Amino acid sequence: MSNLDRIHPLTPTGMKPSRLVILAAVADEIRGLTSSLHPEKSFDFLGETFFLSQRGDKTVIIGTTGLGKVNGATVASALLQEFGPEQVWNIGCSGAYREGPLRVGDVLISTETALGDEGILCAHGTLSPKELGIPMVTRGQETLFDNIPLVTQKIFQELGKVTPPGTYWSNGTFSTPEGALNWQENRGDGFRLVHGPSLTVSLVSGDAQTAAQRFEKSGAFAENMEGSGIAQACLRHQVPMMECRGMSNLAGDRDKGHWHFTKAFAHCHTVVVMWLKHLNFY
Repeated sequence: MSNLDRIHPLTPTGMKPSRLVILAAVADEIRGLTSSLHPEKSFDFLGETFFLSQRGDKTVIIGTTGLGKVNGATVASALLQEFGPEQVWNIGCSGAYREGPLRVGDVLISTETALGDEGILCAHGTLSPKELGIPMVTRGQETLFDNIPLVTQKIFQELGKVTPPGTYWSNGTFSTPEGALNWQENRGDGFRLVHGPSLTVSLVSGDAQTAAQRFEKSGAFAENMEGSGIAQACLRHQVPMMECRGMSNLAGDRDKGHWHFTKAFAHCHTVVVMWLKHLNFY
């Protein structure tokens, strides 16, 4: 009997539940989503609080990892080992690069997660792990050095069609795409949804110059602190991962008066709920 089966028994028919794990760094990033799932139980796991929700034979485990890629990889790997989910979603907020297509309140679905500060540190910046000649992860015959593709996964192909790029209107946990609308003409609580690369860093950008350099080097649209760690754990366990992030601020802008966490969380959750509904988890 697995750890999850002790927390929540198998269905009366004996079917093994379909299991989804949703991870964020901190509790604020999942609070609204967690309450909307009407969890039946909560439990402690590696010092973090997790919640369990079941709909028929579909089980959702949602909780936090703590900040940073080490915490993300550690908790994700332990959950994968203990509970055997079919997929993992990494959600929360992120800092958008002002040179890219995203603005505060927009949402990014990551097509790939890049490793922003692995490799070699030099006076003029960092060099890719390729310069070391040692891959970060090996997947079959494929060696991965400084980015982990997500767009090639079957689940991305499915959920990407459910939430294609465009402009969305949100109303609580409900939204509809309005791709023909221009962002400047939107009225009410609208946001742009973009598919594109994200960058995972241990040290977030502390000024606009640093952020601009990271954008120029990586081509990523936004930066976060957990994505690549969780992606590496999922790769090793051969479990697909999705990443969805709401933009709370512009990378490099440390004036928290400009930050909008509530908007970022709400818009991220709007997209996640569309996924949950599509997969009959909600």
